[in-house]
Amino acid sequence: MIEIALSALKGGEGGDPQRSGGEGEVGAGKRSLIPHLTPTLSAPKGGEGEGRRMKLRPRTRIARRLRRDGTEMERQLWRALRELPTEYRFRRQHPIGRYVVDFACPGRKLAIELDGGQHAEQQQADALRTAQLACRGYRLIRFWNGDVIENLPGVLEVIQRELDAD
Repeated sequence: MIEIALSALKGGEGGDPQRSGGEGEVGAGKRSLIPHLTPTLSAPKGGEGEGRRMKLRPRTRIARRLRRDGTEMERQLWRALRELPTEYRFRRQHPIGRYVVDFACPGRKLAIELDGGQHAEQQQADALRTAQLACRGYRLIRFWNGDVIENLPGVLEVIQRELDAD
């Protein structure tokens, strides 16, 4: 197969005759000289499986919507967390129990929440949420949105310290 691909690169004829119609080849609509090595997958015949999707948990649907509709502060912190020089991986809008946290590092059982102005009024609900996450073994750290905007290096330093803590 490598010889066929090399032959096609040199301008030779080569390739799989069963794929000569362009199906499964690299390129949108144009016939490529390099055969596509990944087989094409098609839906089952006779309409089987049509319209069938894996049923998602409600929290998963909520988490996906929150990822899609994230705030600018969340996007900014997410970019910074992805560039953080650490061996631990973060997840965004991660379901833990009945809650969805803004960011989580499951390897270190660390949850991170960004709080806007509405959290000043719901301190009791936030305390309950923190207690529920602690029951699942997670440490929760909270930052105000303004902290991310005005002092992102300081926020990252606190997160790094929490990752390194035992």
